[in-house]
Amino acid sequence: MEFLRRWWAKTKNSYKELLRSADSSNRIAHGIALGVMLDFLPIPFISIPFSYVLARLLRINAPAATLTVVFLKWAVPFFFLANIYIGSLLLGGEPSMPPSHLPWYRYTIMVFQCMGSPFLVGMVINATVAWTVTYLGIRRLLAMYRHRWAK
Repeated sequence: MEFLRRWWAKTKNSYKELLRSADSSNRIAHGIALGVMLDFLPIPFISIPFSYVLARLLRINAPAATLTVVFLKWAVPFFFLANIYIGSLLLGGEPSMPPSHLPWYRYTIMVFQCMGSPFLVGMVINATVAWTVTYLGIRRLLAMYRHRWAK
């Protein structure tokens, strides 16, 4: 439990430093939105360095993107379920699951084969909506925070 408290305090302080940085609200909001969006994509182990490199290439705040990807790793399974659910709603039908007696690595591959179209459609929609909502919300919150902090 102590580990979680320290981790939460460190994450909170990192975000406070980020909010008080000299970078523009637009670049920080883009970085956080990129981090949220990348967690909807099926790039599990490389998403952290990928977020940093992509943010650098797009000239947005790389620490914001990377910190967000790291912070939201716990939510990735829920994001994947949301991808499948939204995709299944739009494409119709029930998603099928492979037999559970397979080894974990074969089962994982079979899940993505069975969920292919619903997962991809849901991923595109959820990632786009998550990016848009996060960008607009964070940009507004940053403006309010910096206005209050400047006083």
